[in-house]
Amino acid sequence: MACPRRAGASPPSTRMARMVSRRTLLGATAGSLVTGAACLGLIEAAVLPGRAPLRRTLGMDGPDTPLPDTEGGPSVAGEFGSAARGGKTVRWRAAYPPGMVASAQLPVVIALHAEDGDHRFPFDTLGADRYLAEVDPDDQPHLYPCRSLLDAG
Repeated sequence: MACPRRAGASPPSTRMARMVSRRTLLGATAGSLVTGAACLGLIEAAVLPGRAPLRRTLGMDGPDTPLPDTEGGPSVAGEFGSAARGGKTVRWRAAYPPGMVASAQLPVVIALHAEDGDHRFPFDTLGADRYLAEVDPDDQPHLYPCRSLLDAG
């Protein structure tokens, strides 16, 4: 004896959830792979943020380069209130090659740090002052004192 159907109920064959077809599943998988590859490409091209964490996670960052054994030259540090940052105190640090004085006309390298870093990062972590100490000014014809660039205009 068959169970009576309620009025307006669907027949048993259409009541069951529809099965996903193989073609739909393959299309969705291919679309997901293409989207993922595009996102990875945009991250690697630095269009989207996250390149460093992605490389670190995938083991693509490699070992750190050892810092030079050279002793860095003297450095000067200070701070000022930045109008561009709403009066926030901004700290800075400048390093000179060994044997130079603070009034010497030298090429300038500006090293910026990440959001969580500070003015010490280029020197304490990256060793910028030690690399600077290894530069031979007589062997660098493409470097010019900053003052000559300012006086040219």
